[in-house]
Amino acid sequence: MIRYQRPPTPAGFSAPRPKAKGPFPTIWSAHKSAFSTAQHRKCGYCESSIAASQDADVEHYAPKAAVHDLDPTALGVEAEPNLARLAPRSRKVVVRSTRGYWWLAYDWGNWLFACEVCNRKYKLNVFPLAPTPRKGWRPTRQDTKHRPLLLNCYDDDAPWRHFVVDTTTGTIVGHTVRGTATIHTCGLHRNTLRADRYRAASSMVQQCEIAQASRESTTARKRAWRTIVELGGDDRPFAGAARAVAEDRLGLRWDEINNYVATLR
Repeated sequence: MIRYQRPPTPAGFSAPRPKAKGPFPTIWSAHKSAFSTAQHRKCGYCESSIAASQDADVEHYAPKAAVHDLDPTALGVEAEPNLARLAPRSRKVVVRSTRGYWWLAYDWGNWLFACEVCNRKYKLNVFPLAPTPRKGWRPTRQDTKHRPLLLNCYDDDAPWRHFVVDTTTGTIVGHTVRGTATIHTCGLHRNTLRADRYRAASSMVQQCEIAQASRESTTARKRAWRTIVELGGDDRPFAGAARAVAEDRLGLRWDEINNYVATLR
């Protein structure tokens, strides 16, 4: 996951006045292109390139209709190799509230572009909070006690630092509590993502090795440094995984890597 710049609210933007119990008339599809463009046609959660293969969704970061948590013993597994279909009863939720963050249903700052798998098969109304809400809790505008654990691709700086990528398999695990919660919430552990993530991570490993190899020519090392920046570019699928690998291998922050490459002649 990387951070994007949220698209500006369109001039004259208007929306229905939301009600606590709904219904919520659909207007967000009309603005899907703006969020797809801002996110370089990628899912805000898994970072797959999706605009060419599916219509995808304008997703509500904080769910509008209800708030669920996950049963830690049933996080979801795929039913078959190479298909993003959940195995029956492999993912279970715990209802925290039958009412969601309804007042944010039409809030431009609560929307993002997400693939149908992350949004419809995994996240839905799942929105983990810390501390875990007590029985009978409902979200309110005044609630400052409960902090969202799900990372937001528009609001959280350098979100890739919440994850660790296994460069030999493409598996992703949480480096922080928020990283782990995001993986579980959006199904980022699923095998159908792992293979593509592995390709991005292994390509970054290769370029980092060349950039640091004294046996390589100066020209080859400079080319590798430039390729590193390209592999972690905003428009690249799995750029967050690539950046996490680069920072780990090179011992530099992503902004430091970009600054160094800018000095190369």
